[in-house]
Amino acid sequence: MSAAVSRSVAGFYMRAGNLEAARPLLEQIVDRKVDGADYDVTWAKSGLAMVLMLNQDYQKLPQALSLVGLRVEANGDFVETDEGARDRSVESVRARARLLAMQTRTQARAKAVAMLEDLNRRQALSLDDQFLLAQLHEGLGQWKEARDILAKLSEPQGGNTTYLAYFVHTLLLRGETEEAQRLFTRLETEDPVAPGMVNVGRLVLKAEMLEAQKQGDKAVELLLANARRKDAKPEELLLAVSSLGRQKKIKEGLDLCEEAWKTCRPEEVGGVCVALLRSGPLDLSQCDRVQKWLQAAIDKDQKSVALHLHLADLYDGRQLYLQEEKEYRAALAIDGENVMALNNLAWLLAQRDGKTKPEKAKEAQKLILRAIENVGPRPQLLDTSAVVHLALKESDPALKDLALATAEGPKGIHYFHIARAQELANKSDSAAEALKQAKKLGLKKQHLHPIEAAACTKLADELDRP
Repeated sequence: MSAAVSRSVAGFYMRAGNLEAARPLLEQIVDRKVDGADYDVTWAKSGLAMVLMLNQDYQKLPQALSLVGLRVEANGDFVETDEGARDRSVESVRARARLLAMQTRTQARAKAVAMLEDLNRRQALSLDDQFLLAQLHEGLGQWKEARDILAKLSEPQGGNTTYLAYFVHTLLLRGETEEAQRLFTRLETEDPVAPGMVNVGRLVLKAEMLEAQKQGDKAVELLLANARRKDAKPEELLLAVSSLGRQKKIKEGLDLCEEAWKTCRPEEVGGVCVALLRSGPLDLSQCDRVQKWLQAAIDKDQKSVALHLHLADLYDGRQLYLQEEKEYRAALAIDGENVMALNNLAWLLAQRDGKTKPEKAKEAQKLILRAIENVGPRPQLLDTSAVVHLALKESDPALKDLALATAEGPKGIHYFHIARAQELANKSDSAAEALKQAKKLGLKKQHLHPIEAAACTKLADELDRP
């Protein structure tokens, strides 16, 4: 088989989502077991790196990075290898940028932006590359840069209405309703939906437009009409539920969920139900209603990790922490590497029992270390790790974790935990400065988890003082 044929077949498998089928073909090209040029090998290395990353196996990250000329340093920063620094070909730089764009670390994504902008100066960016650059700018909080690129991609001569639809969505998220409406009208003119056909994505976008224009009832009516059509998929009913949730109409949303439980996958409707409850003030009767549905679903399928996690989330909202712990342990008994269960149980044990029961804090430490080993040092996991160190009376390791977490994008809760660590280290001035930063980022006592607010009363009260 030639490299050209291997590329064609591997590309087909990747587009179809069959990564395991694509992998041996890509490896053949990379190992030069088929005849091919250098650019075939470069393409295959990029594809193989993407396959390794899309499988979400963090242990394969070094291998994936090395394929495209990158490595990760001890502090978690991504840098080019000597070979990568020498290879400035368009395909190689594009491959590195795309792999960095898949990472969660701000440093990696900022580096991807720099690489794509370098390609742009060389007039080597495809339309999809430009779209990726816009999404990266948006994710890094650089809206002006993202807006300029999306506006250019959305020009009539661009010919790809996917970019235009995305631009409308992002404008709505930022409250630029008039411009969004103008572009949405153009979208419907340039790419009309054929009579008798349904474009669910377009319907959702139209519903979001109606919500932004204070016509929420019409949005729900539109989505319900879609869900009631003869060939609608069961989960399309949940689109109407989500609209009700955005409008804080919790009871109406749960009434629809009761219908959805009969036809939708329990994991899907269960997650939507808990999200609805979380979006409004606590209502015990509504909680009882959802808890009953979730428990009935678990009774039918004891091996569903997602259902146990949904029920744990509900118990957390009700401050029923022993029951919450039980559900996380049930989830881990099914899937011992589930990152959400590992992180949340570690946090719960450290905050609830860590100060009074050192063995609980030690267990929490083992749990969070497993989570980090599985998916890497993500900010949320580093924050939990810091909370565990605080329970163990270890201020310096906590501050190191929080320094890494804030480098990714400072949040008020990170600075609150820095204040806790500085207080533990008897550095009151530094603790006060961290609290000032937490306030500046909008953190208030009401945003703290009830366990933490109760355990750190003095610091928590400071958040609400002028």
